[in-house]
Amino acid sequence: CSHMFISKKLNFIRQFTASEIPFSMIFRKDVRFPHAVGVVVAESAKIGSGVCVWSNVTIGGKENGKETFYPVIEDDVQIMTGAKIIGNVRIGKGAVIGAGALILKDVPAGAVVVSKNEQIILTNNLK
Repeated sequence: CSHMFISKKLNFIRQFTASEIPFSMIFRKDVRFPHAVGVVVAESAKIGSGVCVWSNVTIGGKENGKETFYPVIEDDVQIMTGAKIIGNVRIGKGAVIGAGALILKDVPAGAVVVSKNEQIILTNNLK
């Protein structure tokens, strides 16, 4: 059975990468996890084709009363290391989600989103 093979393969990946990608998750073609360590994907999230998900990314649901809402990731999106995409949000086609970004609102197609909390707290002013 191919289903049994896939389950064993995903279980192996889960054990050695500390990732949580549900067995029942259905991916469109060309979804890539180049460094899948620490990746968590909610079972009901929708991920388009050509999406690239780097390490320590969370694509998760958010409860609102009795319902839980999940992200929709359109085609050709890049999700960089440590990004968190939570709840009822849509990431538009070709968007880039920068490292460490927290996404709680829709992102338009082709947009580049980075963390707005980037601050330099110490510099070395050697000349």
